[in-house]
Amino acid sequence: MVAAKPWEQRWTVEGSLGSGGQGDTRLVRSTADKSVRGVLKTLRTPRCPQSRGRMFREVAALRTVHTAGGRVPKVLGDNTAEYESLDVPLYFVSEYIEGPTLAKHVAAIGPLSIDRSIGITLAICETLRVGHGEAVLHRDIKPENIVLAASDEPGAGAVVLDYGLSFNQAIAAGLTETDATFRNRFLNLPENHVPGGNRRDPRSDLAAVCGILYFCLTGEVPGQLQDEKGRAPHRRQGFSIVEKHAGDERVSRIELVLDCGFKNEIDLRFQTVDELTTRLANLGNARILPKPEDPIARAKRLSSAVLRNDRGHQLNQLAPAAERMIASLLTYVQNKIQGHLELFQLFADFSVVKRSTAPDPAGYEFSESSQLNLTIQVKEKKPRRGTAYRVGVKGQQCVLLRRRIERIENKFNALGDWQEVVWFAMEGPGKSENDHAIEDLKNEVNAAMDELIELGD
Repeated sequence: MVAAKPWEQRWTVEGSLGSGGQGDTRLVRSTADKSVRGVLKTLRTPRCPQSRGRMFREVAALRTVHTAGGRVPKVLGDNTAEYESLDVPLYFVSEYIEGPTLAKHVAAIGPLSIDRSIGITLAICETLRVGHGEAVLHRDIKPENIVLAASDEPGAGAVVLDYGLSFNQAIAAGLTETDATFRNRFLNLPENHVPGGNRRDPRSDLAAVCGILYFCLTGEVPGQLQDEKGRAPHRRQGFSIVEKHAGDERVSRIELVLDCGFKNEIDLRFQTVDELTTRLANLGNARILPKPEDPIARAKRLSSAVLRNDRGHQLNQLAPAAERMIASLLTYVQNKIQGHLELFQLFADFSVVKRSTAPDPAGYEFSESSQLNLTIQVKEKKPRRGTAYRVGVKGQQCVLLRRRIERIENKFNALGDWQEVVWFAMEGPGKSENDHAIEDLKNEVNAAMDELIELGD
């Protein structure tokens, strides 16, 4: 007589869902409530201590992330607490999510729109943000592990599956984990397959999420961070984003995001989920300030990069790009606005920003370049209010910044923090970046005039 399996009293197997590196998955239905379906996962090598430990970690990770609000399947039943008893067949049953995997969805309809791709990526980021906040890393983000829940809006319903390779700091001390390298055919990161590499770094998850964005936009697997010519996946001819979405002005900004996300050196990639989500949100022109990294920690990391890469020289190279952006704003002001504002007077003043490799609290560095101060007054009697524009640097990319100011006598006072307007490459801004900056400038001029009217005499 065949011994009953631990799950058979509570669950009836209805069919196979496939198999992975560690085990098999099957569709099951609750014997107590026929309306409840789940996914049963068992081990292919049930007596392997390493596989049993991984299943225990996976269940602990799913419970932690689900309880904290992440979009992962709920654990409906398990016996993984007995992972040390090799004679007990381990299993767990998780919530069955109705809908295709991202891999199957893109295979069926092709590359997704930019808006939907960003929405899916942001939804995954939110789950990772919850996990990272609980010291849980996924370490196997790929299209096969993302389900697009059929009952939800596109993007918002992205559910993250398979925490089989996850790392949970809270339970790591009680388990033995080998330092074996591993490769992911979706995105092969150097830190994961080089002996001595840090395979418990949350920044690896962020690179994988950038791979998901690239996959959504192109239908292509990124594979390696660099090809034989040193090109990132989105810069390779025949596989680039611009070839799939020609004509969309956001392509150049997406390329800049992926330039950072696909850096071979982990210190030059996105450092936190908040930093990545801010950049993704800004692709839709949302004005969101990033949650700043601790200035002391960032200064230490950037100082190390300076010693390796001669940061001062790099900032000097970025200065011409900053000057071109500021010059384009000044040209527009002089040719299109000044002298045409009826009772309002618009002033354009320059100040020089000295080069600084020590980042400000929001993480920006500055080459030696101009700052444009635009202020407005009415009939020479009322206060002068307006906006200052300058260009900051993060990594190898530039960003136009602005903040509200007032002028009292000959002194400009800041009325707020720097906010990001548009990112552009060190080669200089393109037409879409210049156009976006000018639209922002017009909004700021309008806001200053409205504010002066509200202040009154």
